[in-house]
Amino acid sequence: MITDTDGKILFVNSRIEEFTQYASDELVGQLGYKTLLSTDSWNLTLNKNESTLNGVGDGYTVEIYRKDDSKFWANIKETPYKNSDGVISGKISVITDISGFKETEKALELTEAKYRLVVENVREVIFQTDREGKITFINSFWMEIIGYKINDTVGNYFVDFVYSKDKTKAAKEFVALISGRKKFIHFDVRCKKKDGSIRWFNANAKIFYSRKKTMIGVSGTLTDIEEKKNTEAELIKAKEKAEESDRIKSLFLAQISHEIRTPVNNILNYNSLIKETIETHYKGIMKDAVKSIENSGNRLVRTIDLILNMSMLKAGNYELTPKLLNLAKILVKLAASFKTTAENKNLELLFENNSKDAVLFLDEYTIINAFQSIIDNAIKYTETGKVTITIYNSSNRVAVDIKDTGIGISKEYLKQIFQPFTQEESGYSRSFDGNGLGLALSKKYFEMNNAELSVNTEKGKGTKFTVTFNQN
Repeated sequence: MITDTDGKILFVNSRIEEFTQYASDELVGQLGYKTLLSTDSWNLTLNKNESTLNGVGDGYTVEIYRKDDSKFWANIKETPYKNSDGVISGKISVITDISGFKETEKALELTEAKYRLVVENVREVIFQTDREGKITFINSFWMEIIGYKINDTVGNYFVDFVYSKDKTKAAKEFVALISGRKKFIHFDVRCKKKDGSIRWFNANAKIFYSRKKTMIGVSGTLTDIEEKKNTEAELIKAKEKAEESDRIKSLFLAQISHEIRTPVNNILNYNSLIKETIETHYKGIMKDAVKSIENSGNRLVRTIDLILNMSMLKAGNYELTPKLLNLAKILVKLAASFKTTAENKNLELLFENNSKDAVLFLDEYTIINAFQSIIDNAIKYTETGKVTITIYNSSNRVAVDIKDTGIGISKEYLKQIFQPFTQEESGYSRSFDGNGLGLALSKKYFEMNNAELSVNTEKGKGTKFTVTFNQN
């Protein structure tokens, strides 16, 4: 577009017509700024026009109105032109439509505004450093949680704000990141607050690059984990307190069991002497009374043994002494030891050896006690029928089934069957004696010997315990 010194349009090309929707004859002869610009832009245009005519032309950005009153952003660059006498008589204006650029610029501004809104309001410290590790950006949450102002932070190294005992660890992590040994870093660190107190953070950081893949610096976040660390510390204290309480309880049980065992053993020893005398001179009720004392004493000793064994396991004082043992021979002896007990209840006690090789590396004491408890329970909870002990090979492993035709176990109680001091029936009116330690100990003993204990049962139809040894 060519105008004279007053701004009157002398010439426009066809592109101007496309931009403005005006025909060339509608523009020529008109003052361009009055026809195409809003009154708010007149002063700017007149000032630029004066500068151009004085030989100081430069570009500027303005909104141009179309014929239909819509508008677009344009960049205008002006150059003065002279007549044949060398006098400036007007100017040539090159108008470029930059609406697309302006839209992009506006979108970027909105995006940046949203980004800053998120960054400044997120409850997490967001930071960036340069290649040397100096902080170039940090959001306002840092000021809120640490107390240092942004201006007091930017330009300093990140480790300057790290607690003295954690400085070496933090420095090593950042060196590993910058040197390329790690793609990102993730670690817990304590930072110094302005008031001198310490606060825990979880640091996450990675390198960020330019478009040319050149390292610019490090960007990362600091997540406040002070509450989490305090909770962890409280849990550790509670755990230590519980362990100490458990240790004291186990020690108490061991001591009290010892104190009970000694007088009970004396009672049983003297009871055996009384028994010999009574069997020689008395019969009937006295004989039954002595037998009742013997049974009650043995039951008490058995209970003490179970409590002692459980307390030893809880305290971690039991040491295994494994050796090669023939499991089939151990089960044969156990079946023989329970034969009389089964016969007194008119039960069949059967042993079936279907194993080709049952030699395993086992601790003899724990294995015997574990099977003893299960066989004893099978007989105790079976009124009619039989108890069968079967040893066999399953998938190249040795397994043992102890199956009874007893009362079975309810589905509800199965969930806690291996918990110590629990029984399906409780209280003084329960049908069967016991302290609920046998199965709990058996399970632990089997686990110590690298074996698994499982149960298959149905109320009123019997129970089958299966022990599978994880040894080839």
